[in-house]
Amino acid sequence: METQVINSVAPFCLIQLFQKKGLFENSYILNITSQEGRFDQDIKGPTHPHNNMSKASFNMITKTIGYSFRKRYSTQVISIDPGWINSMVGATKMGLLEYSDAVARIIQPLVDNTNYTAQLLRHFKVTDKW
Repeated sequence: METQVINSVAPFCLIQLFQKKGLFENSYILNITSQEGRFDQDIKGPTHPHNNMSKASFNMITKTIGYSFRKRYSTQVISIDPGWINSMVGATKMGLLEYSDAVARIIQPLVDNTNYTAQLLRHFKVTDKW
């Protein structure tokens, strides 16, 4: 339940609160998602359904409010999958990202001035693999 509150309920409540306070003019909502949030896979494994559900909710928020927020507030709502991050001390698995690389992927929309409204970015590129 904690995962749902952190990744689904809290972002939704914050968006509503910021919207009521008028804090969305010319800004960004960056929803950090992951492979677990993908809908395009026919089979999802039986492990970690709470993660799958919570990350998928980020993607649904992006798709649901993205275009209306762009039109109404000039705010981009974007889902970003930075990839697997090396978050464990001593981890040696190949292909894991360092924090600096993950941060670069997350802030890309803020620095390159491209309209990514209601889209998913993975590996610095727009993808349709939701």
